[in-house]
Amino acid sequence: MDLDILFAINSLAGKHIVLDNLAIFFAVWAIFALLIYLCAFALKSGKWFTVIAESIFAAITAYGINALIGAFFFRYRPFVVHQLTQLIDHSSTDKSFPSDHTAIAFAIATVITAYNRKAGIVALLIAFFIGLGRIYVGVHYPTDVIGGIVVGVCAGVLVVNIARMLLHSRRKTA
Repeated sequence: MDLDILFAINSLAGKHIVLDNLAIFFAVWAIFALLIYLCAFALKSGKWFTVIAESIFAAITAYGINALIGAFFFRYRPFVVHQLTQLIDHSSTDKSFPSDHTAIAFAIATVITAYNRKAGIVALLIAFFIGLGRIYVGVHYPTDVIGGIVVGVCAGVLVVNIARMLLHSRRKTA
């Protein structure tokens, strides 16, 4: 099923210039758009330091978890193993599972969602399209993206909950 979805999505690559450019934007550049959105949200929320700090820690946590998983369960990129239309250059020696871009995007989106559901929906949509773009351009399997989503959401929830626990315990002692 993983391969069927990969082939179905990647079969569109190279055939539609608008879709190709959108997919490349989301696969490569949308993470920066998400960071700009994060900064704008953080400034507007009035809790800029907390939101930015938690997002940074969540992203680092997600990346660290991904590195551990990748060290134990190495998976080659799909373009190395299968005939795909690859729209972006990528190292063939990097691990594929789980997707770092997706995990980091979902970690940040989860933190934003913890502070504002409406803003979080926008961030989660951006994160979703980052993952979808990574499949479309041929550098990740769908399960790599799903793994990135799980890691990112878990990292975001973990960091937000730890931060709230620490803040709550600090208020009790003050």
